[in-house]
Amino acid sequence: MKVSSLKTNAKPVLLLGLGGHAKVLINMLRLRGRDIKGALSPDPLGAAVLGVPVIGNDSDLESFSPNDIELVNALGHLPNNNIRDTLFKSGKQYGFSFANVIHPSAIIAEDVKFGEGIQIMAGAIIEPAVEIGDNSIVNTGASINHDTIIGVHSHIAPGVVVCGGANIGDGVFVGAASSLMPGTIVNDNTFIKANELVK
Repeated sequence: MKVSSLKTNAKPVLLLGLGGHAKVLINMLRLRGRDIKGALSPDPLGAAVLGVPVIGNDSDLESFSPNDIELVNALGHLPNNNIRDTLFKSGKQYGFSFANVIHPSAIIAEDVKFGEGIQIMAGAIIEPAVEIGDNSIVNTGASINHDTIIGVHSHIAPGVVVCGGANIGDGVFVGAASSLMPGTIVNDNTFIKANELVK
């Protein structure tokens, strides 16, 4: 969907996970005026992060209605770890929608196409004709240049520069401060280490 079509949803959001990545998302959601119902987490009931309480664990998801809440995948993406992907797929199986969470300071061209459950962090720049797949993260200060495609369940770490026309597959992790040259093709499930130059 185009960024111009992103509107505040009246539904409260429920976080899946409550660790470090969740802290960033909580801040972003509050900046966007979203109502945060709570979080599902392995932490004890009543534990809280930044005032957001744990109200159940992952197995409690089916006790909520997709008509009443929207989900936010608050688990970070680590290399060679697909738990975040599993949470997203589980939520979809129960019929839930995942919120797109975008920091107000992100600069995004009008024709960018987003999937569902994408997260764009502070200071990110996304240029025209970019496509970003479901459940992917463009982290703090990353730059995604024109005509780039990013697949589903991928993570562009802080400070990454992706030059124009790159094609990044599904389940890819691009490490912090890496650079992808114009037209780079990155295969599915690739792990690119921090500070790498990929041609």
